[in-house]
Amino acid sequence: MPRNGEGFFVTSQNELEHQPAEINWIGRLDGGMVDKEIWQGKISAEPETLQARLGLSASELQARLEELKRLLNEDYLESAPQSSVRCIDGRVAGEDQADPKLGPQVPGGTPAAVISYRLANFEAIQPDSTLIGDLIELHNAYEELGIPFSRGAHIDEHSDDPNNPNTGCGAVDKMLYILQAMADPRRRSIVHDYAKAIAGENFDEHTFESILQMLDFLNQPKLKHRYFIKDGKTGDYLYKNMAVESTKVLSQGGESVERLLGEHNEVFLVVNKRRGETLNRDKFASRSNNQLQAFNYDSWHTVDRANALFDDEQRRRVFIVSRAMYAVATAMVLTDGSIELGIRS
Repeated sequence: MPRNGEGFFVTSQNELEHQPAEINWIGRLDGGMVDKEIWQGKISAEPETLQARLGLSASELQARLEELKRLLNEDYLESAPQSSVRCIDGRVAGEDQADPKLGPQVPGGTPAAVISYRLANFEAIQPDSTLIGDLIELHNAYEELGIPFSRGAHIDEHSDDPNNPNTGCGAVDKMLYILQAMADPRRRSIVHDYAKAIAGENFDEHTFESILQMLDFLNQPKLKHRYFIKDGKTGDYLYKNMAVESTKVLSQGGESVERLLGEHNEVFLVVNKRRGETLNRDKFASRSNNQLQAFNYDSWHTVDRANALFDDEQRRRVFIVSRAMYAVATAMVLTDGSIELGIRS
């Protein structure tokens, strides 16, 4: 498990564009140190779990995973600027495999990116600020700048239940838990080291500490209840479905919100630094009849967004580093730490 944040992204982007892409496999997210207090999610790639689900022996499972690691790198394609941003979720949406046009994958799609946008402009937060208001503000900034890759989010088939208050996107539905995990002192060293590894040259200690201070403020009950639109009668936070519906409206079409199918079967999490490329998630999942999937975070897209949105270097750093922190905390909330991490560059 990486602990010092060094050695992941040491090659310049110009050099990368002239080299074949490779995935450097790091190991389990938890580094083999199982800790249910840190990695609290249900998504698991524990060998015993996979063997039971797939009906494979230990050696057969290992051979299958090694084969899929090799094939995974072949399932990246050029991202389509006219397409919507997608979440890192590894479940399928049923795209046409013949000629898919796919936008980049980031944790929680556009709704979760709003958090980093607000943190980068934290001094501008107002007494009446809400996640939905900031989503509209971010959308307007994208429109003014003519930024490619339209707004995007996802639901799943479980959200069809009218009594279900969730969207089906864990990175959105669990947003409050993720923000707490980002600032949790018990998780601090892990969040720090992984965020440093993901953000690379955009990481510095001052930026990391400033984000923690802003998170402490945002996590205060009074501000949290207002910003995430807590219903005083039911106690529910209403931002979830409001964020998805707002994304549809702002993108002028329901196609901006994917509907993902099936259960979570992710075994890999790839941080993809290869600019302009993204994972054909459905093609990869089809290799195992959707029994083995991959999370994919196109970290290059976060850097592109930061460079387009902010002239100020410190604001860019806050956006990039906080998105990396959000990705790590999302993994802590949604998985048990057994998912294998790969760095694609």
